[in-house]
Amino acid sequence: MLGLFSHTFYRPSWASFLLEFQILASLVSVSDQSLAHFLTLPFIKACWVLLKLGGNPKCKERVVKEYNTLIANHTNTLATEPLHKRLASIPLNAWEDELPYVDLVIRETLRFTISGAMLRRNLQKDIVVDGVTIKRGDFMAYQTFEPHMNPDIYSNPTSFDPDRYLEGREEDKKEMFAYVAWGAGASYLDML
Repeated sequence: MLGLFSHTFYRPSWASFLLEFQILASLVSVSDQSLAHFLTLPFIKACWVLLKLGGNPKCKERVVKEYNTLIANHTNTLATEPLHKRLASIPLNAWEDELPYVDLVIRETLRFTISGAMLRRNLQKDIVVDGVTIKRGDFMAYQTFEPHMNPDIYSNPTSFDPDRYLEGREEDKKEMFAYVAWGAGASYLDML
């Protein structure tokens, strides 16, 4: 086994980590390619996060500070154990509760990288959109790129700005379905 998902497996770099998943994807049959895509998608998104942080030193500094605080609060920083073992000992609730800026960075990265027709709806009745009648039974698709890059929703939408989600600004809540990277409606799609 390649050591997938193992807390004790040493990974020298992100490149080897992604290579491992590429090998896994190549071992999956054609009928299971959607499974391979599902398994690799989170790591592709993680690469986008790293790229966005690489281009935004102030954001990177805040993320590094949050992680350093998390490690200092939940591990013995003087221990000789490898970092991956110390990280594995951090409680799940700490990862979820003590990295608020990391959460904002992920949200902003997904705003940039999730695009395409995500939400498809079959119409229950005829509707008119821009003077064109769309018939009952037809389907409409909601393009995620449109709201995510709309300057009426997001100020300076092409800039990477995780603070746009902070209380007081909350640009993603200006209108319904302004942020759909995680999906929308009664059941959300986990796109990360």
